[in-house]
Amino acid sequence: MISKNRGQELSNGFIIFYNKDASVFMNESADFTKIAVKKSVAKDAYAYLLAPSSYQRVLGDLQLVAKLGGRNDSVAFVIRDKAGKLLREIPAVAENNLAKAVLSKAEVSSLGAQIASVEVMVGGGLSDKVPVLLNMAAPAENPLLVDDFDNYYGDNGLLGGAYNANTGSGCTVVPKLSGEKHGGTNGLAFQYSINKGGYAGIVKSLKNVNWSGCRGLQFWLKPDGMGQKLIILPFDSFKGKNGGRLEPANIKHFGIYCNTVGEKTVDSVMYFDDIQAVK
Repeated sequence: MISKNRGQELSNGFIIFYNKDASVFMNESADFTKIAVKKSVAKDAYAYLLAPSSYQRVLGDLQLVAKLGGRNDSVAFVIRDKAGKLLREIPAVAENNLAKAVLSKAEVSSLGAQIASVEVMVGGGLSDKVPVLLNMAAPAENPLLVDDFDNYYGDNGLLGGAYNANTGSGCTVVPKLSGEKHGGTNGLAFQYSINKGGYAGIVKSLKNVNWSGCRGLQFWLKPDGMGQKLIILPFDSFKGKNGGRLEPANIKHFGIYCNTVGEKTVDSVMYFDDIQAVK
């Protein structure tokens, strides 16, 4: 702690690590000099993926590239669906510590629209993997829409990549897709834990969209009923920090925050959907 009322940005991560059952600190551990250690042979071959990247949209040929370490024989790329079912196995060509292969556009198209896993196998064992979006074109851009939560294909990892969490010391927030919704396929579950004086929020980059001519922000909300405050960005009552002001022609971020009312720690969830600027 920097002071009684001010934390440090690494505190949350350390608290989470400290409270994990698998975490052991020196005063809780046995004398390591008396621990029996079983030696094992280091891996003589491994690989990690260079392409595709995580959650890459694949609409044409799928380029597969992995960096190799150690022996470079018996290397292959594997594609599986979300349930782990094998869809394709593509032998790799290994040269200069790189393994390469290509899955044609026709083969990609035959797999349909789905979130799949691309894996690199070395010696028959899994060495690395990333999720990819097969045959899923990016949705058409709507500068007035913050989020309707229908373009994440039910995948919380993809949702998590769109939002950054910002919390006070000892507080947590986890955004998840939910069946609690206003329309479409999904809404947002804003699951949070906040202590006395704490806060928790998520922020999405909007890339300088222009909301000129809009009168405010409209969204569907199912509150938790626990007397918490919800802090958003209303046009008519925005009060800037340190003299800041809302500029509708240059909106950079959207955030959902809550903070405690009273003395108790609160663990709860609120639901949001169809967040958009309206004229």
